[in-house]
Amino acid sequence: MANLNESGEWDDSANIEHLLKTGPVHIDPDHAPQIAPRDIPCPRCERAMRVGELVCPNCGLVIGSSNETHRIEEPQAVVSSGPQQAGEAIIGEGKPITFEVNGSTLDLSIHETLVLGRQAPNEPPPDVDLTPFGAQEHGVSRRHARLQRRGSLIYITDLNSTNKTYLNGRCLIPEGERLLRSGDEIRLGRLKIRVRF
Repeated sequence: MANLNESGEWDDSANIEHLLKTGPVHIDPDHAPQIAPRDIPCPRCERAMRVGELVCPNCGLVIGSSNETHRIEEPQAVVSSGPQQAGEAIIGEGKPITFEVNGSTLDLSIHETLVLGRQAPNEPPPDVDLTPFGAQEHGVSRRHARLQRRGSLIYITDLNSTNKTYLNGRCLIPEGERLLRSGDEIRLGRLKIRVRF
């Protein structure tokens, strides 16, 4: 028990001396404090999970109450891990846009609109014919996508193509416009094009 000393402060030395004389503390094992369980690794991604969690907070793997694990269906779309906004969006007046396709470069002048696609018999050609780059084998439609210039910005639009248009790994909604930036990757079907301006 603490007492006041001569200077008016609490003196706890009597309690400390008593505790030192009592020896080691014995704890009843049935009433011992429980140590918190450590985190366990997720069987799929190996990130730490708390014991008892039924779903991994990192990858979404469902952990059943038995030892079996069940996989959650994942979306089939693969998104590029690179930057989603690659570079400058503003293009100078009269400056060409460059396509890098299969190790070749294609310089294009764009004043208003350009339709990207492939040549088909008995049909007018698109503004940019990608046939020499294996367009048909890569699933490029005859009228696959459109580039449209508005002032100093260029937009890309999928024209309801059969095999879709992707911008930096993200599928475009048909007839929906997306801003194009220098360094972006366009994919028409399986034909990849790097854009520079």
